[in-house]
Amino acid sequence: MHGLPKSAVGRWLIGGTLVFLAVLALVLSFLGDDPEPGGRGQVEIVGAAPVPQPMPGASTASTAKMAPIPVAPSNSNALTAGAQAARLIDEKRDRGWAPRSEAAIRQFIMRIPYLGGERYIGVKCAATACEVTGIADPDKASGTFKPVWEAIERDTAGPELRQHGLERTAAVFDTGRSGDEFKLYYRRVAGP
Repeated sequence: MHGLPKSAVGRWLIGGTLVFLAVLALVLSFLGDDPEPGGRGQVEIVGAAPVPQPMPGASTASTAKMAPIPVAPSNSNALTAGAQAARLIDEKRDRGWAPRSEAAIRQFIMRIPYLGGERYIGVKCAATACEVTGIADPDKASGTFKPVWEAIERDTAGPELRQHGLERTAAVFDTGRSGDEFKLYYRRVAGP
């Protein structure tokens, strides 16, 4: 730094400090996760295999008794969700595809138990990715969100949106900002 004006040295110091603080914040965010299952931390679910189609005469997901699905944290799902959130910020909106995809996702999501009504559901698409953010109601029988997250995980993992060129890639429940918030991410794929 010899031979540089004092103003340039000051900018280097400020820039270096900002980079250091950003790296430190990133490291602390990974170390600060609650490793205890069932803790008040973030519950993240990796995309599951497609749900089999119901047999004729079988009750639908909205009337069937929910089978327990393990809701376990996954770092890879958080990374996928983070990558898609960044993609949404960076991409320009596809004015033809995005509105159609947002409408298809919203119509599909509103049919899931515990969602819709007066609770917030936001859908935003860019050119190759979509994000659904929402607030859910707790299960009335148990007063908890676990059955709610299980229902959303199960019902959004299937092939229903494939006909609209969408595939769910990540789901994040209990986002940390509030215990009743969730985020779902979809990516643009070729049609059926």
